[in-house]
Amino acid sequence: MARPIREEKKKGDSGNSKEDAIEVMATVIEPLPNAMFRVELENKHQVLAHVSGKMRKNFIRILAETKLRWSYRLTT
Repeated sequence: MARPIREEKKKGDSGNSKEDAIEVMATVIEPLPNAMFRVELENKHQVLAHVSGKMRKNFIRILAETKLRWSYRLTT
């Protein structure tokens, strides 16, 4: 039996999707406890970031000077 096709998101839907995410290249400055890191974005701003999802589940190591793509979503 075939699965039903998912409906497209409606205009008024405020769900988080990958299209809503903003992605920026960044460099890890300092690893911190509890899977957190001080990160410098390409525009020289520094932010506190954390590991989540499959990277946290599989214990992926992130060292200082690691280049990464940092993504975040603006929520209302």
